[in-house]
Amino acid sequence: MKSFLPRRRAAMVLLALGSAMALQAAQAQPVLQFKWGHVYEPASIFHQQAELAARKIAEQSEGKIKIEVVPASKLGQEADFPLMLANDAMQIAYVGQATLAEGYPPLSLGSYPFAFKDLDHMRKYLASPLLADLMKGYNEKSGNRMVASVYYGARQVTSPGRWPGPRTFATCACTCPPPRPTSCFPPRSTPGR
Repeated sequence: MKSFLPRRRAAMVLLALGSAMALQAAQAQPVLQFKWGHVYEPASIFHQQAELAARKIAEQSEGKIKIEVVPASKLGQEADFPLMLANDAMQIAYVGQATLAEGYPPLSLGSYPFAFKDLDHMRKYLASPLLADLMKGYNEKSGNRMVASVYYGARQVTSPGRWPGPRTFATCACTCPPPRPTSCFPPRSTPGR
């Protein structure tokens, strides 16, 4: 029996068909979509930088990766974010070390008030093997992946009187409650203080 197409033509047709199918499969690749949640208002620098990162990632991936940045606690409160990350309800989040320390206490080191004497000291901590080990421990315990830590700024002290310097703290009682949803309520005054 004679072939309908000569072998060369059949090979060319199969090659063209295979190329067309591969092109169609490449075009049909789904876009990877991620949600990036945070608690900051849209006017904050943190939100603006997240938006910029999302745009740059979309451009560099030629639209194959899309990140929706969701500001102002619209996905939930910061305390909810670690669980939401673990459950894939969001894939990226700004979450403070103090919040993550609720599930992995050693991380609270980076949130202690007055732990760092200045910005340079904090930068050394952010680049240190100590923080890398703490992040690794958090990642292993939580199943989430902490990829960076940031410095949010100097801690503030409020007092009814003048504080001449850090030595004044030697004689005072400072209260630093753990970061919990209840910490937004002012503490009750303790008799004798």
